[in-house]
Formats: sequence, structure tokens, C-alpha cells
Amino acid sequence: MCSATPSAGTSASATLGDAAARTRATSARASTASPPLGPWIVTRDELPEPQDVRIEVELNGRPAMTAHTSDMICGLRDHIRFLSNVLTLRPGDLITTGTPAGVAKLAPGDKLRGRIERIGEMTLNVESEAL
Repeated sequence: MCSATPSAGTSASATLGDAAARTRATSARASTASPPLGPWIVTRDELPEPQDVRIEVELNGRPAMTAHTSDMICGLRDHIRFLSNVLTLRPGDLITTGTPAGVAKLAPGDKLRGRIERIGEMTLNVESEAL
């Protein structure tokens, strides 16, 4: 079963698990320093089949994660259907869906490069959080 928790701004976090776990996940995704988004947003006509997209992440130039949207436990349409029943979705809302396998601990100085097929690529430099 897909479930969701509203998070900061105009995003909704769709995730699995108990309410406390959803709250922790939402809080982590909604901090000032994250989530890393953009600079691309694609529309339905540009990506007609969202369940057929390859996702790759490199950590310091080495493959760290390879995933495919067809492997999601709950598909994107399932997330939208569920969220539409518990929230009012509006144009521009963001739905975050969780992280595929392959998550690694990051350290200051690390460099991440993410690619999403037919959408784009971005590079992020990991820095210490200012106190």
C-alpha cells in the first residue's frame, strides 16, 4: 500500500511504512539544504511513460546506484492516485517517492553526479552543514 505525508512547501512525500518513519523521511527531505532538485522539470508530453526511465548516480566518479522506475514498489500513477485522495494536488506540486537501493553515506568533499534518462544530469558537491 502506498501512503503519503505532506511536507514543506508544495511537496508531498509518498512513502511506505509507519507514521513516525514517514515523518522522519519527510523532515530529512524538507530541510533547507535539500532536496537537490532541477534544473529540469518535464511535462507529460516530454516523458509520456514515467515507468520506463533509468536512473544512475555516481559517487566520486564511480557508479553508486543504478535503478529503473519500472522497479518501483508503487508506480508513479499509484502515488498520484493515492495522494489525490488525501491531498489537493495542484500544478507545480512535487511528489517525492523515496530512494532506490545503493544509498551510501556521504562526506564533505564527495561529488555526486545524477542522471535521469530523458530528463537530465546534475552534479552536486557535498559540504559540511553550517552550524
